[in-house]
Amino acid sequence: MRIARAFGFFNLMLIRYGLVSLDRAMRAPRRAFRRVTVSALVLADGAHAIDVDNRRTYDIAAGLMEKRVA
Repeated sequence: MRIARAFGFFNLMLIRYGLVSLDRAMRAPRRAFRRVTVSALVLADGAHAIDVDNRRTYDIAAGLMEKRVA
């Protein structure tokens, strides 16, 4: 919810439909989270974006890692 409030509904829609650049999109949270530096990091592999915070996502991440090792 804090992230949604930081971006604002209008800005989220602009981001969703690609109407603003990535750098421009990062300005809203920079202002909202004054103590935090916010920047976008674009990765070629979507597996890097898995947030492992419960058993289900841990199992997914572990399975992906096992496939890469094999």
